[in-house]
Amino acid sequence: MFTARPNHLFYRTVSILISQMIELPYQELGFRMVVILPNEVDGLSSVLEKVAEKGLLDDVFALSLAGREINLYLPKFEVRSKLDFTQILPKLGVSRIFSDGAPGIVKEREVAVSKFFQEAIVKVDEEGATAGAFTGAIAVPMSSNSKPPEPMDFIVDHPFLFAILHEDVVLFTGIYTH
Repeated sequence: MFTARPNHLFYRTVSILISQMIELPYQELGFRMVVILPNEVDGLSSVLEKVAEKGLLDDVFALSLAGREINLYLPKFEVRSKLDFTQILPKLGVSRIFSDGAPGIVKEREVAVSKFFQEAIVKVDEEGATAGAFTGAIAVPMSSNSKPPEPMDFIVDHPFLFAILHEDVVLFTGIYTH
């Protein structure tokens, strides 16, 4: 479990997606992971359909400070992805780079690409939660009659969608099913 202090995590209930969203920052500025947890245990397919229709960024930009302590229960997981763009790009009409060569890759030369691939790894564990922790605090004046809001539990105990973003660009999306 990771517990975040008030005003440290961004959170939102998204009625159109029938889900909750929470943003987990990385230490590197501008990077963050957003977890989209369907309200229903079997609601991931519905969330995916709606995200495919309308996108994700509007909801990400509508996240706001939770304003309360959040107890985050997120499973440890690792997702690996390998793509061979040598097979994919020609189907999308990008084939010249593999035969005729392309300028701008190597200075003052045209080169042909023989293989183009991508491997991505997303790993969430105790160290990842620690690396994503905030440092610093925000002071909030309190009167003697006020009480802070009760802590909120964000329990990720069923399939969910996640996205890794840098600023306003989605770099990687994935789903996690136990």
